[in-house]
Amino acid sequence: VICTQSEEYNSREALCNAT
Repeated sequence: VICTQSEEYNSREALCNAT
């Protein structure tokens, strides 16, 4: 599971990609 903090989404949104 790769979690990357994306500031482009909102404020503290962590994008978790479960492949």
